[in-house]
Amino acid sequence: MAVSIEDIKKLRNMTGAGMMDCKTALAETNGDIDAAIEIIRKKGQAVAAKRQERSASEGCVLSAVKPGLVLSWLLSAKQTS
Repeated sequence: MAVSIEDIKKLRNMTGAGMMDCKTALAETNGDIDAAIEIIRKKGQAVAAKRQERSASEGCVLSAVKPGLVLSWLLSAKQTS
């Protein structure tokens, strides 16, 4: 089944996922938005679990606060040999 760009936009707005992730999920589910959301959710959990294994043991957190603007950075340092 061909996936329409409107369905991709709708799914992307609902989930915040990337365009290709939305297109792939909709293609796998033959346009079923609810099933596509479930696929994207599971994919997001897998990515989060993979990133959870990484650790930043050295680094710093920087932040700047100005009226109407809050900026934050997490900097990690990793020594390579």
